[in-house]
Amino acid sequence: MERKKISFAEKVLANIEKQNSQRTRFRYLHIPDGIGIFRAEPNTRVRLDFLPYIVTDPNHPDRDDEKEAAVPGTLWYRRPFKTHKNVGYDNVTLVCPTSIGKHCPICEYRQKLLKEGKSWQDKAVSSLTPSSRSLYIVVPLDSKNYEEKPHIWDFSDHLFQNKLNIELHENREYAIFADLEEGYTLRIRFIEGQAQKAKFPEANRIDFEERQKKYDKSILDKVPNLDEVLVVLSYEQIEAKFFDSEEDTITDVDNAIDEVVEELVEDEEEISSRKPKTVVAKPVVAKSKSTTAEGECPHGHVFGKDEGAYPECAECAEWNACADAKDELGG
Repeated sequence: MERKKISFAEKVLANIEKQNSQRTRFRYLHIPDGIGIFRAEPNTRVRLDFLPYIVTDPNHPDRDDEKEAAVPGTLWYRRPFKTHKNVGYDNVTLVCPTSIGKHCPICEYRQKLLKEGKSWQDKAVSSLTPSSRSLYIVVPLDSKNYEEKPHIWDFSDHLFQNKLNIELHENREYAIFADLEEGYTLRIRFIEGQAQKAKFPEANRIDFEERQKKYDKSILDKVPNLDEVLVVLSYEQIEAKFFDSEEDTITDVDNAIDEVVEELVEDEEEISSRKPKTVVAKPVVAKSKSTTAEGECPHGHVFGKDEGAYPECAECAEWNACADAKDELGG
């Protein structure tokens, strides 16, 4: 059977899909198949319908048993969570375990620094402060870039949720905006925010419009469970990534220093252990017999007189005889 020829364009597009899937897999969110991701852009206006999901996490941050809000089995419109940024040598973003009611080694270390007298404003402390974010299920309307179907939107509370809270506090009738049948469409204007060199979208106006359509309860079977989207590493995994990465960096530097020191010590020991060579200018002397006529220097020196005067004397086979002759001559 002849294999179907794949065009270059198909290969490029397939590679893009692979890159996107890899990025999704290694992020702090696990996006279910068939669900898109909505991303806000600076200097844009969007119209979004917010849909609820069925809560399953008993540790949902918004849980209020008295009001029966965000308790398991009820509908809720967002999934709050916290993240730690720039963790480890590869500067990854991790979901803080406190988001699901568990202990976090990074937060514990931050508290330790505070107890030791560090200020809240100290960079060592502020860099460990988790960021507050929320997940939403939104349906983009009249968009050229997104299909009109449920998408997951992950966004900073400071840049949207806090502003939404103000609007809902002042206009309480819009608090049902995420209801399937009586909800409202949110018209959001994003401006370009900037902090140092980083630029980002920031909601600066939120309007509520009557929805053009109602949603049937059956759509709840199609929306993702936001409680299951978060990828939360174990305490031990986060601890290893946070602390071990720092220790590895320090260890690498220490090892490098140790290696240099060891090399210097070895070189010094080698130099100090070397015996200085005595360079002796050998006189040009014609070979001659000793005055005793009983021996002759194999190196051309004066037998019975030059004994011990040259380096080669130490290993000379005639050394004893030469020394005896020197004694006899009173040398």
